[in-house]
Amino acid sequence: AAFLIGYLAENGLTIKPVFSFLSCFAATTLILILGTLYLAMFQLGFNEALIIGFYPFLIGDVVKSVLCAGLITGLRSLS
Repeated sequence: AAFLIGYLAENGLTIKPVFSFLSCFAATTLILILGTLYLAMFQLGFNEALIIGFYPFLIGDVVKSVLCAGLITGLRSLS
């Protein structure tokens, strides 16, 4: 996820607030997807993994991504 957000930032895809949000959301969603796949392969079935390891965290990830985009945009305007 850190590699993904770093790559997107280096290529100018976090300049606008909407792109910053999408970049942050993509990075956090990558973590959710990998965790859900782990649960589906080794612990639970796929549907149960989605219910336990993916869906409950989406709202929090949207909130974190909005805050992250605001922080990126605010810090960029200071420099």
